[in-house]
Amino acid sequence: MKVLSIVIIVLLVVLLLIVSGGYLFIRQSFPKTDGTIQVAGLKSKVEIYRDRHGIPHLYADDLEDLFFAQGYVHAQDHLWQIEFNRRIGNGTLSDVLGEATLSTDRFLRTIGMRRAAEADWAVLEDKTRLALESYAAGVNAFIESHEKRLPLEFTILGFKPAPWTPLDSLVWGKMMAWDLGSN
Repeated sequence: MKVLSIVIIVLLVVLLLIVSGGYLFIRQSFPKTDGTIQVAGLKSKVEIYRDRHGIPHLYADDLEDLFFAQGYVHAQDHLWQIEFNRRIGNGTLSDVLGEATLSTDRFLRTIGMRRAAEADWAVLEDKTRLALESYAAGVNAFIESHEKRLPLEFTILGFKPAPWTPLDSLVWGKMMAWDLGSN
């Protein structure tokens, strides 16, 4: 009876350690929603206020910092979602999900959202390019500063996101327009 009690206690302690370790592992990828963060790439102070629903409201002295902060916050809150969306638009799901998504990739590459985005990039106004570049820099600042604390999906699939580019934003905008226009 005494041995059984010791075994049960040891099993409970091991289970507690596993659950606690799993919680801490997952928790490390959660966004920091209060306090101050120092981020290289900003020219001046940016304030991010999250309302009672957790929705971020950004305030900056100039548009470059505002778009940079928007990219950082998007990556902080939705890195897996934006990575997955980028892969949909570029037709590169199979790179991480394997052969099961190969036909989807072929279809999306045939549609050519990436080619269309590249054509748009060539004729964009400078201030629009600057906004897209600033946003991409913000996403990349988050990725670089959190490469060892990426969301759980990256750990499960065993890969890290490539740097975000302005074209990735244009591609996803085109995918959203295509999706929302198919009623």
